[in-house]
Amino acid sequence: LTISNATFTGNAAGDDGGVLANMGVGANSTFTSVTMATNSSADDGGAIFNDNFATVTLVESTLSGNSAAARGGAIINQRDAILVIERSTISGNQALGSEGGAIFNPTRGDITLVGSTISGNTAATRGGGIRINSGTLQVISSTIVNNTADTGGGIQQSGSSTTATVQNSVIAGNAGLTRNPDTQGTFVSLGHNFVGNQGSANGFTSQGDQAGSNGSPLNPLLGPLQDNGGATLTHAPLAGSPLLDQGIAAGLATDQRGLARTSDDGGISNAAGGDGSDIGAVELSVVAPPPLAMGASSPAPPAELDQSAIAAALAEWNDENDTLDETIDAIVDTQETEQDETVFDAIFGS
Repeated sequence: LTISNATFTGNAAGDDGGVLANMGVGANSTFTSVTMATNSSADDGGAIFNDNFATVTLVESTLSGNSAAARGGAIINQRDAILVIERSTISGNQALGSEGGAIFNPTRGDITLVGSTISGNTAATRGGGIRINSGTLQVISSTIVNNTADTGGGIQQSGSSTTATVQNSVIAGNAGLTRNPDTQGTFVSLGHNFVGNQGSANGFTSQGDQAGSNGSPLNPLLGPLQDNGGATLTHAPLAGSPLLDQGIAAGLATDQRGLARTSDDGGISNAAGGDGSDIGAVELSVVAPPPLAMGASSPAPPAELDQSAIAAALAEWNDENDTLDETIDAIVDTQETEQDETVFDAIFGS
């Protein structure tokens, strides 16, 4: 199944998957430039239920305002299913019954989140943004902010068979109503992550990582979720943000909006081991000065005036009362600079 440039709104499922129940080996679904909004399910997966070796790929798409009565406000991914999300935004979804405000991975499945935004989702219990209980999670150059849960507001990881890997990503400004606002569990950091308050989580100690705590949370200084260009809404870093130039491209040539990554600001020192990329889904573009017009060149510095020659001319005028114009013309010929002639003409007249 391949769908592009489509919108699914207001659908309701009596069981799982308000828009799609993608199940079984060979069930491969790809959505490009698709919006799924205000859909609901009576059980799991307000928009998508991906199950049993099936694959779902989302590219430059938006899942917003969906709700599940149980788990996975936007997406359930389970039982060896594969979920790939690229340059997309998942926002404002709700898991009304329990876990995974945006995405819940309860058993085994694999999730890859690249250059994407998870924002403003809510879970009744754990994992306001993402909850992974089994399988693998990879988060690369993404932004996970403003999500809410009882615990693990941004990402909640648990289970001995779970691996959660994070690189060049922002997990900050989320809310854990009882504890662990941004992260909970054990993570594998590939470096250059920004975690506002890691709570009880561990693993964010690699090169370039910035991790706050309960006593000293960090503010990423991000703007609101809005149209910053590109196909989806994003959070852009504000001036002075600690995300600017502190990251690494992580193999990506563009940010979520499709704009070039890296855009290195020469006025900001790069992080150790970094390349001047910004941390998160959005790369703030550095505006370069306009180039000179074709064939133009920088103006040459003005030639220095010969003050002794001017003084000699005035002395000769006083002593011999010669014609000043003739004396000055001779000096100008000797100096061979148009600037001297202009200055003399301005002072004494042409």
